[in-house]
Amino acid sequence: ADRGRSELALARATEALQTAADGNITTYDPWVLCTITRVHTADGDVDGALLAIDRAVASLSRNWVGEIHRVAVELAAVATLLGAPEAAARLIGVAESNEDRRELPFQSPAERSRLVTATEAAARELGDGYDRNRRRGETSTIAEALGPLLASR
Repeated sequence: ADRGRSELALARATEALQTAADGNITTYDPWVLCTITRVHTADGDVDGALLAIDRAVASLSRNWVGEIHRVAVELAAVATLLGAPEAAARLIGVAESNEDRRELPFQSPAERSRLVTATEAAARELGDGYDRNRRRGETSTIAEALGPLLASR
């Protein structure tokens, strides 16, 4: 997905979801669905991105809390690309307030890059409102943080 190979990324993500479902292991579904969301967003498919966001958020309730940080970062990057800086700032607040990363106690370079880019873009767009939205996200769920984005549907 990061290399702009949309068709391959969607095929691999779909395969990963099916393999996980076959093995009854859904731990990484939220993250895989975020990859699908990024692909749709990069391709300009807003409806596909919003559908994948809905699926990612719904899958969180079935999975380990350690995915919350990663999903918040991924969706903050997507919210930025979709022109929803308030949602991005709130999602950054969710990520910053949730340190449980399960067996991955670090951010990958790509995840860190997306977080930095989303933070800079949201701060630039919101100005003084960035910190207010970020603090609001610190006490929000991912679904609540997505409110400004989903309200624009």
